[in-house]
Amino acid sequence: AMQADPTAVVSWDLFRQNQLPYLELRRPFILGVLSDQAKDKDAYRPTLSHFFIRVCHDKGLLRRVYTQNIDGLDYKTGTPTESQ
Repeated sequence: AMQADPTAVVSWDLFRQNQLPYLELRRPFILGVLSDQAKDKDAYRPTLSHFFIRVCHDKGLLRRVYTQNIDGLDYKTGTPTESQ
């Protein structure tokens, strides 16, 4: 199916059956390793929401962060991975 339609790897039906093809496709992004075409370190940038989390930490208002994101952008703001 994927040879006939390369976008099949991102279909919801395939993902529900087997997440591995999608995760393999997204591995460089998940691990923060950019492809040769996107060597620019600023290819993925934290948003204002990511920096808001950092500001809350700096002001002592943040206890923990629960996230389902796998992009690691919250860490690019300097938000510690563990509370101190």
